[in-house]
Amino acid sequence: MNELRRFAATAVACAALLIPAVAHAVSARTTSHTFERVWPSAVRFIRVDQGYDIIDKDPETGYVLFEFDDDDRRFRGSLELVRTTDSSGNPELRMVMNLYDRPTWMEDMVMNKLAQKIRDEHGDPPAPKPKPKPKPKKPDKPDGDPNEGEDEPGRDGDDKNR
Repeated sequence: MNELRRFAATAVACAALLIPAVAHAVSARTTSHTFERVWPSAVRFIRVDQGYDIIDKDPETGYVLFEFDDDDRRFRGSLELVRTTDSSGNPELRMVMNLYDRPTWMEDMVMNKLAQKIRDEHGDPPAPKPKPKPKPKKPDKPDGDPNEGEDEPGRDGDDKNR
């Protein structure tokens, strides 16, 4: 009987090693507000509004690492603000939230609150500028004289200047 218990305990331990680690989800939003406007609001949101402890922050890279308590446990999270451009070349800001070992709905809830704070403090994001239309190409001139077909001043056939 003792051997059976050892075998069962070994089997459970091996199974635990084979099960992949819990994956963490990522929630992201994009805004056309500028980094300079969003960064202070995001840091204030994490520290003051949510009451999370900021462990590290880097305004140059737009990264905040924080910790928070939930269900009597301590968890880590991060927020990254990434400068990007849309398909028309307009600047955008991608906000990426990770709450490690927490469900996706929790990340979405926190991200929605952050997006609402940004709207409350800065209004609706500026409308993106329309993509400029390409100028039509002029037809190539035929080979030969590059001035062929162009009128020259004083050479219009009426010898007015003579």
